[in-house]
Amino acid sequence: FNSGPVVLFELPSANTGIPNLAHLRHVKLSELAWSPTYPIGNSLADPRCQPDGTIADLSEIPNNKNGWNVKTMGNNNSRNSGQGSDYWSRLHRELLMYQTEETHVVFDMSYETNFNLWDTFMIVNGNPIMNKRDNEIKRFADDPKNDPLPNGRLGLFQRSDLDTNVEEDLSDYFRAASRLSLEGGFNVNSTSVEAWKALLGSTLKVSVNDSDEIVFPRFLNPVERTAQNEGVSKNALAGNRELTDSEVEVLAEAIVAQVKKRAPFFGLSDFVNRRLVANDFELARAGAIETALETSGVNSSFNTGLLAISGRDTDIEGGTHNSIEDPTRLNHRLKPASQGWGLPGYLTQGDVLGVIGSALTSRGDTFKIRAYGDSRDVNGNILARAWCEATVQRTPEPMNPDDYKLNPEPVSGNAVDFGRRFRLVGFRWLDPAEV
Repeated sequence: FNSGPVVLFELPSANTGIPNLAHLRHVKLSELAWSPTYPIGNSLADPRCQPDGTIADLSEIPNNKNGWNVKTMGNNNSRNSGQGSDYWSRLHRELLMYQTEETHVVFDMSYETNFNLWDTFMIVNGNPIMNKRDNEIKRFADDPKNDPLPNGRLGLFQRSDLDTNVEEDLSDYFRAASRLSLEGGFNVNSTSVEAWKALLGSTLKVSVNDSDEIVFPRFLNPVERTAQNEGVSKNALAGNRELTDSEVEVLAEAIVAQVKKRAPFFGLSDFVNRRLVANDFELARAGAIETALETSGVNSSFNTGLLAISGRDTDIEGGTHNSIEDPTRLNHRLKPASQGWGLPGYLTQGDVLGVIGSALTSRGDTFKIRAYGDSRDVNGNILARAWCEATVQRTPEPMNPDDYKLNPEPVSGNAVDFGRRFRLVGFRWLDPAEV
C-alpha cells in the first residue's frame, strides 16, 4: 500500500470557513485512541459498545472500577513485580485521571454527537473572519435574493411579530433561526429514486480541483487528483472521491431501500444515526446512507484482499492473553466492510452529507388542503358543487409566544398549545377533472 502520503484532515481556511455541519467531521473531539476518526456526520457503530445502546454492556464485564480492572487489563500472566495484580489497570486509570471509576470513557461518540447536533444546531455563516462574516450577514439582511448566505437555501423569513433588528438577530446565537427558512429543503423520508438522484448529483460539473463527474469532497483544497472506485492509489490517499452517473443511480436506489426499511425519521439525527437494535446488525451497524454506500458497491475496490473485513455474520470468540478474559472486547459484527474505511478515496456518509447535509429536513412545513362543497335542493338533488385547494405553510412564529417571541408559551392544566402559526400562501378553485 505504499502509494504515497495519506491526508486525512483539513483545517478551515479564511476563504471557505465551515460550509456545513458535516464539515465538522474534521474536528478532533477526543484524545483517546479508540475514539472514531470522523465522528460527526458518520454513523459507524463502536464495536466496543452494544448494538442496541451507546455504551459497553457492563453486565458482561467484571464491573469493578467500571470495567477497568485486572480482568480486562491483565497482569502479565500473574507477574506483578510486587505491585499487586491490579497494577496494569491502575496505571490505565491513572492515565485517564481516574475518570473511568465514575463515568464511561468508551461510548459511541458518533451516535451521541450526531444526536445532540443535527436537530439542535445550524450554521448560518461559517466564515472565521468576524468582519467578513458580519458584512455578509448585513448584505443578506438588506438584499437576501441578490446577496445570499453561503448556504444559498437559507432564505430570510419576514416576521411582522418581531420588533428586534434583523441583522442583529442573524448574528445572535439564540435568535438567528427565528429569521431564517430552509427553501426547497429535501425530505429524507422520500422514497423517490429520481429525487435522490437529483440531490446526489447536485455537484455535477462543480469544479473541485480536477473533478469531471459528481464529486463528494473530503477536502476543499485537495493535494491530489480526484479518485474513483480504484482502491488504494496515490489519488485515493490524498484526493477527493467522485461518482459516475451510473454509480449515483445505484446509490440512490440503495438509499431508498434503506429509507423504506428505517423510516419514518423523526429528526435529522434519527436519519444520520444507526438504529439501536439488537436483532438486526444491518440497522445497528451504520446509518441509512452509510449502509447504502456499502450495499451499492461504490466502494467495492476497498472491500477485497487484505483490506476486507469478512465473516461479519458471526462474532469472534475472545481468547486469553496476559490473564485478560477477552482481550478484544470488540463485536466483530459491528465493524465496517473494509479496513480502508476513512481513506479519502473511500466514500463515507460524512462525505455525502458534506454535500447534501445543509439541504435536508425530516418533515415538510408546506401542505395542500383540499375541500369540497355542494348545494342541494329540498329533495337532496345536487344543484352545484365546487372544489378548492389551499396551500398553507407552518412558520416559526408562535401562536402564543413567550417573552422572547421565539417559542410558544408553556401551557399547563387543560390549556391547549397551538404551536406555530400557519400562513395561507396559496388558494385556487379546482376543475372537476383535477379531482
